[in-house]
Amino acid sequence: MDSMKRTIVTILSTNFAGSHYLSLILGSHSQAMHIGEIHRLRRAHKREYPCSVCADPKQCPLVRRVTPETIDRVYDIIFENVSNPAITTLVDTSKKVAWASRFVGQPGYRMKYVHLIRDPRALVRRWMVTYETAPKKRSVRWKTARHVPRRFFRILRGPEWQVYLYKWLWQNQEITHFLARHGVDAQVLSYREVALDTEATVAKIERWLGEDFEPRQLEYWNVAHHGTQKESYEWVKQQQTRYFDLRWQSFLSPDLQTDILTHPEVVTYLDALGFVPVGDGLARKPMLMSANPGV
Repeated sequence: MDSMKRTIVTILSTNFAGSHYLSLILGSHSQAMHIGEIHRLRRAHKREYPCSVCADPKQCPLVRRVTPETIDRVYDIIFENVSNPAITTLVDTSKKVAWASRFVGQPGYRMKYVHLIRDPRALVRRWMVTYETAPKKRSVRWKTARHVPRRFFRILRGPEWQVYLYKWLWQNQEITHFLARHGVDAQVLSYREVALDTEATVAKIERWLGEDFEPRQLEYWNVAHHGTQKESYEWVKQQQTRYFDLRWQSFLSPDLQTDILTHPEVVTYLDALGFVPVGDGLARKPMLMSANPGV
């Protein structure tokens, strides 16, 4: 295989942004593989990398021989393990900037990055559910305040939803700054366009990767995928359907949704990315302008 044909697609996002869903679809291409949250193998305990097929990563044909000691060669080792010249692309959904930073400019690979961003309303709801106990709420409040020192006291003293809003801002802005700082080849996508306009969005990504879109990618449940997957969405695969998560619409009050969308820092950030919030998520500005020519 031409080593420069080998491509690593790294998906960067917050948690709960749809990264596994996108990775499984991209990894269902005949020349690609979903490898999941491969960053978990930097730790020794086998439960850190729950392969959806194999009980023990040491026996997994995808990641065997990947250990904390060999983690900086993880992509080389996976390609050696696969030993299939048809596979030229690995889709890494580790999400974290700290992980992606280890491999910037990796020799022998085309490094591609997808910033997958989800509506802040959805993340505020999800983290309200996740951090349900007082100790968890205190912990995330303190951690977020330390990561956003310019808003330290506002985060410590403000309402709970505002903590999660700043968590969303901090994590997405970190991705934006990483991509800009390194000048890497990247695409920015919203969860809404991946979930609602899947075929067109995936076809666009495949063109960017230099490949043709394959209809089989949309039926990702028909492809055997090693690597991490979301157990809570196993029912989607079993029912062989698609799911657009809009639970935040009924969970958050209309007033709170308005507070989130009109927050000045959110408005400024989304505007810089070229997105605007609409009734069911984040839409690209051109799309909105096309639908409303008088605006």
